[in-house]
Amino acid sequence: MQLQKSLSHLSPGFSATLLAVLFATLSVQSISIFTDQASNLSIKPFHLIFIILTPLALMAFRISKGVLVLIGSFIAISILSSLIAYLSGWPLKPLIVNYIFALLVFITASSLHAGNSRPISGLQLISWLILIFVFVKLGFFWTSIQEYLSNPFAHPELFWLYGGGPNLEATWLMLNAAFFRRTKIFWAFWVLSFSISILYASRVGVVLGLALLFFHLSSFPLRRASLVFPLLIATVGVLLNVINPYALVRFFQIGEEVGSKTRLEMWFGAWEALQEMPITGYGAGGALSAIERTTGKVFVEDNLHNYFLQVLLDFGMLGFIVWLLIVAYILNHANIPKGDEYGTYLVLYLVAALVQFRGADPLFWFVMGLFVATRRGG
Repeated sequence: MQLQKSLSHLSPGFSATLLAVLFATLSVQSISIFTDQASNLSIKPFHLIFIILTPLALMAFRISKGVLVLIGSFIAISILSSLIAYLSGWPLKPLIVNYIFALLVFITASSLHAGNSRPISGLQLISWLILIFVFVKLGFFWTSIQEYLSNPFAHPELFWLYGGGPNLEATWLMLNAAFFRRTKIFWAFWVLSFSISILYASRVGVVLGLALLFFHLSSFPLRRASLVFPLLIATVGVLLNVINPYALVRFFQIGEEVGSKTRLEMWFGAWEALQEMPITGYGAGGALSAIERTTGKVFVEDNLHNYFLQVLLDFGMLGFIVWLLIVAYILNHANIPKGDEYGTYLVLYLVAALVQFRGADPLFWFVMGLFVATRRGG
């Protein structure tokens, strides 16, 4: 009882600092303590940290029953769907472990926030440190960058701080810009992170950068927004032209180059695969294997690059409906025009989810925990 009371009254400074540290560990995704190549299962430092903290966080866990049922149902369906698929002869994928871990992240983040701290300043500091690290990294790989820019194709080859390559690194950097919406340095962070997306020729990063601009302009008075908009469009044009014009060319290659053609083939094949397991799906991470079996094609990707479609195939209509309810909760409670940092972050994630993510992303569930903790009544 005494431990529960102390956890429920953590000082705002301590809880905010701890949340910033956890956010930093979640952002360092390229370091693994252990990796099993056969199952593609990796244990990273942040896994151990959250496993240690979750039992303590559970003692201070306070959100509305409705949200708890919603989130709990989604994770429960992910486990149930995976078990049913396994009993039906489909292999059990390690992604199910990520979904269970995502619940731990959500619980810990929402509990540590405790409703009395505003850890956004700590998240802003970590975001700056990450962005600085990325630019320092570019310095070490500058020769490779120059070679890429002289004859650009797809993306540059570098060491990635975030797992998943250039698109995901550009995505997470761009999402971090949402944390600065109520600060005077928003534009500086936006320009720098948007420049990384252009340098990497990341179409999703560029789209998110533009979406964030429109979200931010929605908080301006109409007259001011109409004056600023042409300046911002000009800025985007200059950045594209100066940094990497090929980033714009890639949009005109959609449907022609290998990456987008592969995604289209997977998406069209998904509807046929859905017919076999429409209610419970193929289990966490099973969508791609199902598509390969029904289409007779082998894809080098490890996910569908459309998280909504991935949820539909992984967890069937049951999981998809619950996921849409989570999406509805986010859209209903996100106050974009008022500069809601967490809400902006999550809505941008949903935009990016139309073309990437395999699911159970701990950074999403971390911010989701903060988001829920700051809504009235949970």
